[in-house]
Amino acid sequence: MTRAEIAKPQGQPAPVILVLGDGAALGGLGPDPPQIAGMAFAAIADLDAELLRRTCPDVVLSPLMAGAYDAIDVARALADLAFQGRYRVVCAGLPRPAAVLAELKQAAPGLDIDILRYPPTLRSAR
Repeated sequence: MTRAEIAKPQGQPAPVILVLGDGAALGGLGPDPPQIAGMAFAAIADLDAELLRRTCPDVVLSPLMAGAYDAIDVARALADLAFQGRYRVVCAGLPRPAAVLAELKQAAPGLDIDILRYPPTLRSAR
């Protein structure tokens, strides 16, 4: 995501990004997730109206797949909760992103959804 994509006009508060993930994966952050201005962290299982009310996110990020959940689960939940911000799915090396994006948009019509791809991590040879 570029700065231009998430930046708000001057004079307005910085955007809030809610990062959702698998509870076990987020557990790697420790019992107290890092305190980063403009960011909140939560398990996908905790996504509900209260979490959205408390964090007021402009952008929600989640992995394509996380434990028992996938991006379609998150997209449907956000749509059911009438989320008005942007939902971005983060993944590496997706062979057919347009097909996946179409499936996400079909699952949650009206939700602003996009996929943010990053290159797969290169593993060092041993």
